[in-house]
Amino acid sequence: MAILFLAVTFIAGLIDAGPADHPVSGPAAQNTQLEIRVVDDYTARPLPSAEVTLWGDGIEIGTAQTDSRGIATFALPTGAGEPPELPGALTLSPNYPNPFLDETRVDITVPEEQTITATVYNILGQRVATQQLPVQAGYHTLTLSLGHLATGVYFLRVDGRTSQTVSLFRMGSGVHRAGPVFSVAPGPAPGADPAGTPGPIPVRAGQATPASTSTTASTGTTTSTGATATASASASTGTTTSTGYTIRVEKDRYDVHEGPLAIPPGRSVPVPLSRNNLVEFVVTDGEGAPAPRQLEITFGDFHTSITTPQTLTLKSGVYSASGDIGEGVALAHKVEIPSVDTTVVLTFEEAGVKLEGAPDAPAIDASYDLHIPIVYPGEAISVDPDLLNDGRVLRTEIEVVTNPDATIAEVNSLLEKYDAQIVSMLQDNTVFIIRVPDPGDVASLNQLVAAIENEPIVLLANKSVIVEDPEPLYDSYRQGEIQQIPGHNTLMERIDHHLAARAHAAWNLRDAITEIKTRPWVVVADFFGDGPPGAGYNANVLNIDYATGNVNSHGYHVLGIISGMFDNVETLDNNANDVTGIFPERLNVYTVDLADTTLHTWPRRMNEIISTIGHILSDDSNARIVVNTSLNSRSLNDQAPQALSWIIRVRGMRFLFLDGLGLEDRFIHFTSTGNNRIVGGNIVSWAARDNSIFAYAVLGDMTMDGHDVPKLTNTFVVENRVNTQHNDTDELQQRPVPGCASNRSIMGGNLSAMGTEVWSFGGFGSGQELSDPFASNMSGTSMATPQAAGIAAYVWAVNPSLSVSQVMDIVRSTAEERATNTVAPPGETCHEVVPQPVADAYAAVLLAGGSDARRALLDVNGNGTFDHDDIEEFLEIYLDTLKAGTLDYSRFDLNGDGITGGEGTDRFDLTMDGGYAVVQQNIEETLIAFDEGNLTDLEILCYYAYSDIYEGDAEERRELLKGICFEDDNDYDTGTVTDIDGNVYQTVKIGDQWWMAENLRVSRYRNGDAIPTGLSNEEWSDTTTGTYAIYPHDKVGGIASDEEMVEAYGALYNWYAVDDERGLCPSGWHVPSDAEWKELEMYLGMTQEQADETSWRGTDEGGKLKSTRTQPASHPRWAIPNTGATNESGFSALPAGIRSPHGDFFDIGFAADWWSSTRDAFRAWYREVDFDYSDVRRSSRLHRGGLSVRCVRD
Repeated sequence: MAILFLAVTFIAGLIDAGPADHPVSGPAAQNTQLEIRVVDDYTARPLPSAEVTLWGDGIEIGTAQTDSRGIATFALPTGAGEPPELPGALTLSPNYPNPFLDETRVDITVPEEQTITATVYNILGQRVATQQLPVQAGYHTLTLSLGHLATGVYFLRVDGRTSQTVSLFRMGSGVHRAGPVFSVAPGPAPGADPAGTPGPIPVRAGQATPASTSTTASTGTTTSTGATATASASASTGTTTSTGYTIRVEKDRYDVHEGPLAIPPGRSVPVPLSRNNLVEFVVTDGEGAPAPRQLEITFGDFHTSITTPQTLTLKSGVYSASGDIGEGVALAHKVEIPSVDTTVVLTFEEAGVKLEGAPDAPAIDASYDLHIPIVYPGEAISVDPDLLNDGRVLRTEIEVVTNPDATIAEVNSLLEKYDAQIVSMLQDNTVFIIRVPDPGDVASLNQLVAAIENEPIVLLANKSVIVEDPEPLYDSYRQGEIQQIPGHNTLMERIDHHLAARAHAAWNLRDAITEIKTRPWVVVADFFGDGPPGAGYNANVLNIDYATGNVNSHGYHVLGIISGMFDNVETLDNNANDVTGIFPERLNVYTVDLADTTLHTWPRRMNEIISTIGHILSDDSNARIVVNTSLNSRSLNDQAPQALSWIIRVRGMRFLFLDGLGLEDRFIHFTSTGNNRIVGGNIVSWAARDNSIFAYAVLGDMTMDGHDVPKLTNTFVVENRVNTQHNDTDELQQRPVPGCASNRSIMGGNLSAMGTEVWSFGGFGSGQELSDPFASNMSGTSMATPQAAGIAAYVWAVNPSLSVSQVMDIVRSTAEERATNTVAPPGETCHEVVPQPVADAYAAVLLAGGSDARRALLDVNGNGTFDHDDIEEFLEIYLDTLKAGTLDYSRFDLNGDGITGGEGTDRFDLTMDGGYAVVQQNIEETLIAFDEGNLTDLEILCYYAYSDIYEGDAEERRELLKGICFEDDNDYDTGTVTDIDGNVYQTVKIGDQWWMAENLRVSRYRNGDAIPTGLSNEEWSDTTTGTYAIYPHDKVGGIASDEEMVEAYGALYNWYAVDDERGLCPSGWHVPSDAEWKELEMYLGMTQEQADETSWRGTDEGGKLKSTRTQPASHPRWAIPNTGATNESGFSALPAGIRSPHGDFFDIGFAADWWSSTRDAFRAWYREVDFDYSDVRRSSRLHRGGLSVRCVRD
């Protein structure tokens, strides 16, 4: 329907006088200006030359014509005048300072309370920062902290009720700074000093809505429920005195609207006005000659019969025109009536064709792509008792597969015998959909199909089963109880499925994506029905033949999972949808719309998919194509015959018994296993192969003419997993991870993905079009399948040279074996069957992209290379105690666990071979081992800093990574020593002494006697004999067992063990005396006087003893800042902490304490170095304390 919208707008300012015939109350009465903007909603264009008349309280205020912009202006009388306190429009000032370094400010005037969206774009039009800000009416200063941006020209756009844009110029400081941050505060009124003190913020009075009116929040429309709508409106100059307004709009002789007008306090109010058109209907035959026909014209509840040629007065919209074309056959056309007088010419094509060419020529050579619109079904649809779930068939069409050797004459003879014609076929194929006279019932149809299948040239004949609408498990539009990512406005619940597939990490590889002409094409066969997907999809949707009338959100939702545009605030009425597709850049998309206004059958659906693939290949013979079909054919009792005909379409009859030929090696297909049904509270399930034609073609057994037909090798059948939820609390930081199979999922596929409560586009509100983005969530295998399809598209986009089988192998081999059927989020139930491996976006794209993907990942400053500047940026984040270990899914999250830096590990294929083994890297002449199955972000950085991918300066790299990726070894004399347990220790010569360079970890005395351990706090405090303790690993992040703890930091011994005559150190070694500790200290620089003192002594001797391993390096390591650490001595002191005489453990990571063998009355001397000091402490402790031990050679 064509609708005129009248947008009513108040313009701030004073009008000298109003109409003379309108009463004005009060001696200081003034006028406020009112704009009425007339727009044709169907064409979205303004309507000029429309006559608008406005009455107030029954008295005419005035009449005006709309100008070329569709605007008519009136002066409304108001009450007593007041100074104009409020701005009349959203405006932006030039920014200051301009150019700016890291921060700039823009004065903004806001006419009424609202939420604005501030968005910054770069010169390429790419969004680089955005935030929504609630503001009161008045004058404000918007402050933008944009220190993360490079030098250049940018544009700030502010969207409220209207939009304004101002240009910015940033002079970068060359230092990576935090950003972006937006803030808004009261600002100066016009003419005030920007640096001055802001004045009070005026507040606009709200509209008084009478009880007899209702307000629709989404449109701002106030509609009266009585005879007259009344409203009051505040403007900057006062309150209108009239309480009842009436408007009349006339455009041409038959476009008239008259009715009440409610004037709101805001900018505009839509008022519907029907737009009518003179439409002439003309029918021609296939050659263009006039052909008078009886037509039925319908649109919603409207219906009329005409004989062409004939002219009607119709509202704008999409109509159905159907009519008889002879032989009892009727066809339907969709007709769009625009908002202008027009002539509609309908050409009725023939009802079907026969093959053309030499009679003895092969029929396969005469086939071509043909799709004659489906015969209008009338009464030719029946529920078929041979089908399941009340499945229906179209009795007038049959799918026929002929022998590849059949001739044109033989096929045409078959058509003549059964009074049939071909209505759909494919080029170079022997699958024909034929129209036959209606046999009247299903039993007669079965006899007809059997008779045709018995013909000598026919290999297979199938009924035309109707494709039923999809059945998503549930579709809800919940908005509350959503947790936000810290520092972002992304709603966590809406991207849980995305995070569980590690797609957030894969997005960090987006710079490896090739240009759009080499990216794969995506074909989505699904239900749409409401026009091409809107601006919320990051896709070039190239076909325009969408059905209308049978609108369905399913296809829009599926496509959004693949290519939803992240946080697309510009097109969503300033409300962020927070929908994120798997693919991070733009895609070329074709859709096969199944939401026909008549009906769709499986044979035709399969033909349309193949025809679309063929169309793409005809334009680009090297095109890479990903096909998604998220629907089932569960009404088929036997999927095998139709699955066989699908294989024939894909391979062609000539290659039926050879896999990988025909189109099979030209596209990858993702289809769903399907959803269980709940009957009487019980789950009713079946095998995945029995749920759809496409699944059976991959999983089922088929024969043709007595020979086994190979299954298709280009198809994934996807099961539905649940996923856990984002958890960011003091107790647990964990990204969403794949969980068990949903109990709603049919099992038996060959891949799984997240399909439970998946947010995407496709919901709709009152009066909103489905093709316009609006977030909703759906569940089912239909939602899991496009996630996997999007991953395959991403894989192909980073490496277009891959074949179909190679992409399949990458997706399959990188899928994670999460063999669990127990992990489910609240409200979900696990399936008893363990699901197939789950698609992993990050691992797949990494394997496909090789070194290019890793270079894109590591090049955080975007200069095209991975160098020392990038390393410095990584370390700035990883060494920042406020940022390291944060669950923020950032650009610096290398292992894909969602956490920046810290101790978290995840799998990462360092060697680009698709495996996860323990590998080595030569780092500063030392081979260091890396476990690809469990890597921290820092370990990945260290590995690649010494790989061929690194292109920076070697010395800069060494200085940056010293003590983080490797020990800064000086030129020491070194060796080893072995204790009685077989532990091997590094040793180092310092001066004239040989010292262990590791803490002791022995569990037996030198004579073989076991040293007691495992004492409780009370037992530890009471004992007077030797014992040792292990620092509890559960108190230390990144260490998982006692064995790991002892290996990293050694054991903690009381002094009774040190003093035991059975000997604690290896043979030839002993615990150093206090004097031997002094000898070491004096060699490193202390004087004798300093060495003899107690407490902290010396200057930098402690730094010379301390290892340089510092957070975020893996254990063992010192806490930041590890002051003065150089390890110049090679002693490699590590902070093992202590156990107090009372049994408490503390100080691991912060202090290293070692016993001496020298008694001090009831105490014993020890040494300590600390993370925050560079000197050495000498003091004494009670014998019951637990400290580390270093041995010195005899």
